[in-house]
Amino acid sequence: MRTFISLLTYYMPALIAALILGALAYLIVAALLKRRGRSLSRGWKVWLFVSASYLFAILFLLVLRSSRGGSYYGGTNFELFYGYRQLTRSFTSHAFLNELMNILIFVPFGFFFALPFGESRKRWLVIPLGALTSLLVEVLQYLFGLGIADVDDLFNNTLGTVCGFALARCCMGFRAKKPGRGALALVLTLLCLTPPFAAWAVYGATPYGEGAYDVYYGQPVTGEVSFSDEAAGFISGLTAQDLPVYTAESGTLDDAREYAAAFFARFGTEIDSEDLYDESAWFRDSSQQRMCIYHYAGREIELEDYTVRQSGHELKPGLTEDELRACALDWGVEIPEGAELSADEYSYIFTLKPTDGKGGEVSVAVTEDGLARIRYAIYSLSAIGSAQPLSAAECETILHRGDYSCWDTLPEGEVHIERAEVIYSLDSKGTYRPILTLHGGGCEIHIPLGMA
Repeated sequence: MRTFISLLTYYMPALIAALILGALAYLIVAALLKRRGRSLSRGWKVWLFVSASYLFAILFLLVLRSSRGGSYYGGTNFELFYGYRQLTRSFTSHAFLNELMNILIFVPFGFFFALPFGESRKRWLVIPLGALTSLLVEVLQYLFGLGIADVDDLFNNTLGTVCGFALARCCMGFRAKKPGRGALALVLTLLCLTPPFAAWAVYGATPYGEGAYDVYYGQPVTGEVSFSDEAAGFISGLTAQDLPVYTAESGTLDDAREYAAAFFARFGTEIDSEDLYDESAWFRDSSQQRMCIYHYAGREIELEDYTVRQSGHELKPGLTEDELRACALDWGVEIPEGAELSADEYSYIFTLKPTDGKGGEVSVAVTEDGLARIRYAIYSLSAIGSAQPLSAAECETILHRGDYSCWDTLPEGEVHIERAEVIYSLDSKGTYRPILTLHGGGCEIHIPLGMA
């Protein structure tokens, strides 16, 4: 409901402008007809105003704005049903409403423009006309850099036209006292609205959500895949008992607000603004210099101090474990005992292997100017099963198919796996899953393991 209200508020100026221009178009047409000694009936007057307002609304909503963000401007997506596949893996109300609204926004097109045809044989022309209008919108979005030319939008818009056309036929059928025809058209109307809900149902039925390593960026390996004795021994020694699957305790909006308020209070400030999403809540303090991001899944928290992050200093080297723990405590973050310390280019990382009901990591970014950022991702875990281990031969097959995740590009030809390990990652459903990680070719190759 919150997402729907925010979308309505966002689109309200465009809708008001469409109504004003629709009224202006109606007045111009009415004046031209009056000059020729003609007039419109009350029904045609309503149809003209509504249809004109609707076409202007399409122009404003679909061409002169984009709901996907600036990074998508001028882009293309020719992968049919990409949005629906994403919904089945990582469901959000925004993504769901994006698909549903792209259907609903063309329902009036099919409905209103079917009415003038009545029982004419040409009434079916409404559907290709709706598809052509949608295609024009996508082309304009791409040419003027105002959105993304998306084949899914073309599909949804056309489906919406069919839905509106069927709804018009339904009304005509019942009005003509032909309930059979009306009922059949009503069934078609409802079927046209099912794809987003079907994707929602599929997401609910799947055991896992989408994790960071479930997006396969790898390319099929064309050469031979070989394993060192160490890597082969590690893989062959894995059993289901070594690969437990957990569910992480989730938080609420009240939890998020309480944590953010306590964090800002350490600096003598309070919550000034909040941005609420399905998966997280973003808070800024009254100084506008600090941020707290609370992810509901796993109660993962990100804390940032912009005064330090914007200073441009690199990570301060040589800090001891005790010094880092003391820095984290200054922000109210306690690093669990037993966590192993490592470091990369951006932060110091404390990793706690999943045991005794807890697991995850804490990353701490400290510059010469002080503590800049903390990401607290220590989860409260409950075991729900175990994952199925893979053999070296199965790993080789996966690499040849390209069904793995890798941020870098593997070298062409032979790939030699030098070392293997198991890491854990949280997905969108709060499931903490094992990921088989292979080190070879100067890259890390990640293979998510499925539940046995």
